[in-house]
Amino acid sequence: MRSETCRKGEIAKCAVLKRAYEKGVVVSIPTIDADYDALLDVGGRFVRAQIKYVDGKVSHSTGSVFLGLRRTTRNGKVLVYSRDDIDIILAYLPSIDAVLWLPCELWEGKTSVTIRTHSTKNNQKSGVVLAHDLMW
Repeated sequence: MRSETCRKGEIAKCAVLKRAYEKGVVVSIPTIDADYDALLDVGGRFVRAQIKYVDGKVSHSTGSVFLGLRRTTRNGKVLVYSRDDIDIILAYLPSIDAVLWLPCELWEGKTSVTIRTHSTKNNQKSGVVLAHDLMW
């Protein structure tokens, strides 16, 4: 039986493939282990994408989800994503059934990103990543 993490990853990949098909984007999946999960042909330009299933709960906030970006090697070294490895992150948010296109400016060098699925109660705009603005 597959782990819950693998199952969620496959659900996210299916959501991305469905959305790409709807948009007429050709998707290639690597046949060997690679830094990226998919290669997209977007208008004749190739884009390396990491695909994520995003359902992490944010303890101090409602209307937000947590996207963890930390990767740990076997020897315990913490790695973060770089534009040298991938061009974008495609994040599937099951809570709103949407695929988000996250450019590298939002995630490069970070261990996490918090994405708002609903507006803040205090109408804060600065530093807020709104899911609605990133829908693909």
